[in-house]
Amino acid sequence: MERMRGLMNASGGKFDRALLYTMSLVSANSDGRIEVDFVVGDQHTNVWTPSCSLIDLIGTSSIVVKSDVFYGMSVDVSVSYIAAAPEYAKVRIVSVCHKAGKSLAFMTVTLSVGDKLIAKDSVTMFNTASI
Repeated sequence: MERMRGLMNASGGKFDRALLYTMSLVSANSDGRIEVDFVVGDQHTNVWTPSCSLIDLIGTSSIVVKSDVFYGMSVDVSVSYIAAAPEYAKVRIVSVCHKAGKSLAFMTVTLSVGDKLIAKDSVTMFNTASI
């Protein structure tokens, strides 16, 4: 979680930092799987921006945990929004980095409330340091 906070503080995004400090790390392991809980506040309702920011942040963090490399740019993002999370619901975010190579990394991110899937995502990221 500290590495994630460092990434967000470096980006300077006030909205992303506000999201980050409302999350709690459930688990993270070196095979690239991260689980985080996030509680939906009144400032997050009726907008999809929080889910996109969460997907980007947690997904990028799963790559960093697996490969210890920060991939700088998403080149393919596909998000399927299935349902809305109600206000004050605890959302579980699970990100899995399936492969992190020299120039590309592949991950999936799911957001769920209890057993109900609310969004799923797949992302391909490009390692800008590889060029």
